[in-house]
Amino acid sequence: MLRAGLIRQVMAGAYTYLPLGWRAVRKVKRLSARKWNEPVKFELFMPACPRPSCGNRPAGSTTTATP
Repeated sequence: MLRAGLIRQVMAGAYTYLPLGWRAVRKVKRLSARKWNEPVKFELFMPACPRPSCGNRPAGSTTTATP
């Protein structure tokens, strides 16, 4: 999928879907729903860590911009 341009690597081990990748995911879900005659009850797509700044920080800490 990476070589086809459907996903992009955000960081080591984390990928995000590009627009064509989302289209492929939706198409596969439609096909599988038709095959099994069951609509999707619940779905959730979230990146594990969208930015490098969300590393291991203590709870309640804030980030400040440095000039």
